[in-house]
Amino acid sequence: MECYNLYFLSRLKDDLLFGRTEQIWSKRSQELVIKNHERRCVEGLVNDLFPLCPSPEFFDGFIFSYTIPHIGKEFDLLKITEHGVLNIELKSSFVGKQNIEDQLRKNKYYLSHLSKPVYACTYVLKTGKYYTLNDQNELISTSKHEVALALALHAGSYIKHIAPLFKACQYLISPVADPERFISGNYFLTLHQQQAKSRFLSAMERGSLLFAIRGSVGTGKTLLLYDLCKTAAQKGNKCLFLYPGTLKEGHDALNNAIPGFTIRTAQDLKTDELEAYDCIFVDECSLIGKILFERLLCLQKQGKTVALAYDPDGRIALGDQYVDPDHLLKNEKWVSGINLTNTIRTNTDILYFAAILFDKRKATRAVDADHVRLLYLPEKEADRCADYYANEKYGIFDCRVSRADLQHPPAFSEWDKGIVILDDGYFYSNAGRLLTTKKGAERSVLQNRLKKAVLKVREQMVFVVTDLKLYKELLSLFE
Repeated sequence: MECYNLYFLSRLKDDLLFGRTEQIWSKRSQELVIKNHERRCVEGLVNDLFPLCPSPEFFDGFIFSYTIPHIGKEFDLLKITEHGVLNIELKSSFVGKQNIEDQLRKNKYYLSHLSKPVYACTYVLKTGKYYTLNDQNELISTSKHEVALALALHAGSYIKHIAPLFKACQYLISPVADPERFISGNYFLTLHQQQAKSRFLSAMERGSLLFAIRGSVGTGKTLLLYDLCKTAAQKGNKCLFLYPGTLKEGHDALNNAIPGFTIRTAQDLKTDELEAYDCIFVDECSLIGKILFERLLCLQKQGKTVALAYDPDGRIALGDQYVDPDHLLKNEKWVSGINLTNTIRTNTDILYFAAILFDKRKATRAVDADHVRLLYLPEKEADRCADYYANEKYGIFDCRVSRADLQHPPAFSEWDKGIVILDDGYFYSNAGRLLTTKKGAERSVLQNRLKKAVLKVREQMVFVVTDLKLYKELLSLFE
């Protein structure tokens, strides 16, 4: 997406022409649906400031209605230069000081990762007034002369392509892989996650709570669950976070840094130990076993807060420890719940690769080799390759059928960079679907594991194949 001159766009007084022209200039994939009051706000702002900034060059470098990919945060007008960020929000009428203040604070928060000074203000068309934040982040009225000065200070050179500045990995973290950022609060929740958090906290204030977070891999349920646990601990609750796998170094860092926040592995926990906690948060609750699951339901009825996160369609083990949360919860009258539906964490090119990997008929373009690198290696060299990439800080996702333990789920964590390994246990059918040599429930488990592995990688993937025939099939996706 590219920036353009706002003055020239504002001269279009027809809503449809405004939208069509904006799409061409910005190179959006889809045209914006422009409402009349939105176009009039842009026109009114430019007309109001032009006498003080009497040249189109002052309005260079803007983008209208920019939304951060995967996050959903939108800015009405945004301009980014080498030395600062200018954000102007547009209102057709006054919406109240608190609403304006909250929006500007949130905007500065989302733009803070750019490590540049941010000038954010709001223009109200009906009243002709401007508002900004002072040094204490409090809303104050400001004059159009001050806004014009900010426009002049941000004139000249600007960053034309701003999309590379807003990568998902800069906003959405793994608490275990990035414990320092999580502890310091240097991360973001999507609007959907924020709504879920507000719903959880409101329900929690009313008493005991059973809260279900449903979502497929990549929807952000784990980060949300960690954030809820940290928030509850900061409110003075004694909180337990249950993890279904083996604890890692990042878990230890979280355990030692956040008062009232304890992480335990579900396998080593005795059910009577749960009594000591006010709030219990369970990640991948389908893997904790039926006895522990039912004990949690009883504790909620006794006044505890219990939050459960799980993928309703992602069974990754066949062992007896697996439970179906939807089935066990169907008769429970939980206070609240949320379905996270949008895949937010993963690079769009990796998302596209994940979609066509399992069904080649869905391919509409070649896979971007800048984000997904395909390698062929003989079986005996795959482990050497994994060691090499592990030293390069890649997460290792071994999805070889020959090594799969179908009774126990693999502990897949999120990584910015990851390597996925397949063997000759995978093949493509004549219809272009990726299958395994296993059948029935075993095939489903292996496919779910592979999908989960691919979507656990946020930015850079190496896809290693030890079967030459499968490699040739996959290579066609890159051509």
